[in-house]
Amino acid sequence: MALIVEIGELANETRCFKYWSNKGPSPREVLLDEYADGMHFLLSLGIPLGVRTTRYEIIKSELPLTRQFHLLYRATVELVESYDLAHYTNAYQIFLNLIPSLGFSVEEVVCAYKAKLDVNYQRQNSNY
Repeated sequence: MALIVEIGELANETRCFKYWSNKGPSPREVLLDEYADGMHFLLSLGIPLGVRTTRYEIIKSELPLTRQFHLLYRATVELVESYDLAHYTNAYQIFLNLIPSLGFSVEEVVCAYKAKLDVNYQRQNSNY
C-alpha cells in the first residue's frame, strides 16, 4: 500500500493528469524526492524475494506520462496479487522507465535516493 501511495504522490506532484489546470509540475527537487520515496518502497519489496542484483535497461517511453502511471499502478497491483520475481521485475522496470520521462538522469536519482536514505535512517534512529 505504501508503494501505491508513493506512486500517487509522485503523480500528483507531476500534475500530468490535471488537464483542467494550467499550473505546472512541482519543482524538480520535489519530484526527485517523491521518486526516491517510491524507490525505497519498491526496493524494500525486493528484499523478501531475494533480489540482490538486477540488470535493467532504462527506456524512454513514448507514452504520455499519465499512461505510464496507469501501467505502473497496474504492475504494482499485480505485484501485490502475485508477489514473485517476475511481477517485481515488471513493476521495477516500469518505475525505472519514468526516469527519462520525468527528465531525470540516473545520477540525479541515485543522489536523491542516497539523500533520502540518510533522512530515513535519521527518522528510524529518532523513533519517527
